[in-house]
Amino acid sequence: MASLKAQGIDSILCTPTATPPRWLTAEHPEWMRVDINDVPFTHGTRQHCCTNNPGFRAESRRITRAMAEAFKDDAAVIGWQTDNELYCHVEECYCESCQVGFREWLALRYDQSIEKLNHAWGTLFWSQQYDDFDQVVIPKKWRQPAPCNPSALLDFRRFLSDSVTALSARTGGDSA
Repeated sequence: MASLKAQGIDSILCTPTATPPRWLTAEHPEWMRVDINDVPFTHGTRQHCCTNNPGFRAESRRITRAMAEAFKDDAAVIGWQTDNELYCHVEECYCESCQVGFREWLALRYDQSIEKLNHAWGTLFWSQQYDDFDQVVIPKKWRQPAPCNPSALLDFRRFLSDSVTALSARTGGDSA
């Protein structure tokens, strides 16, 4: 960066949050995103870690803070990029962190009332009623002989959107 700065070229540093190093994903295979067929992603591409995984979020914050501390006074650094294409290649993730997060998101959205969720989703149709948020699973279009409940699919999309927005807003915070 010093050589570039000497030539009048400024630098934008990028954190490895979209492409964590292989040693990190090897130590934490539970961080990998899971596709609709329940197959975990493998290392070697980008955005292969689930951004809803609390461990991944904590490590991303740690790495971002360490880089910021190390380069905070470097005159060559004019900007930072943590990730500019969240969920651009694959939108969904079906890992356990997403399942837990989706249930928590639903409980908040429906005021901790499974009855409100049942009403909003019209679950009386086809006996889809839930007795508890722990019964709700991420909707997967291929797992049913008929289409999934469209309200469940819409709320899953809303959850994904809200969770990636929360990730972007929390890169400097302490909450997961």
